[in-house]
Amino acid sequence: MATVRVRRVEVPQALRESSGLVAAYNVVVVREASVLGATAVRFKSPVGRVVWRTAQPIHQIAVPKLLKRASRSLSAG
Repeated sequence: MATVRVRRVEVPQALRESSGLVAAYNVVVVREASVLGATAVRFKSPVGRVVWRTAQPIHQIAVPKLLKRASRSLSAG
């Protein structure tokens, strides 16, 4: 009888939001006491690019802070 090794594989969680202007995908991977996030944005129209350029600085500040807070929460408990 063969021995089968099983290892724990972290499954990314994806969040998807869409409007008439953009589609955004946020993928979050939780691994032990760390959290990794990535965002992909698809523009559905030229106006969508303008909207994202307005939201992007807020996103780039808020998301890392939220991920750090989630990581600390995992470490604590």
